[in-house]
Amino acid sequence: MDKAKVLKSYRGLIRASQIAFKNDDVAFTAARNKIRQEYIQNIDEPLEKAELLKKLQMAKDVARLLKSNVVQGVPNGEGRFKLGIHQYSELGDNSKTFGKSQGGCCRD
Repeated sequence: MDKAKVLKSYRGLIRASQIAFKNDDVAFTAARNKIRQEYIQNIDEPLEKAELLKKLQMAKDVARLLKSNVVQGVPNGEGRFKLGIHQYSELGDNSKTFGKSQGGCCRD
């Protein structure tokens, strides 16, 4: 059962990196290699149940972060970047965090 959970977390990280680094073979390859390296490095490490659950949760959190918070910018030739926002991108609403803007310029 634990082996299946570990493989599921590995596949989840690979899928998340595919989404985050779509059309960027260099970044995707680097992410995939790092994920693979970390899993292979820990393959023979005996873990207590609690430690395994902690590592699985970390993998799940990293996959979620990659999918929802990483977007890539591509230069559009006008000195600006086009962001590669996708269906999983988290689109925050700063007005809830910082309050509504009152408009105008700086106040004394």
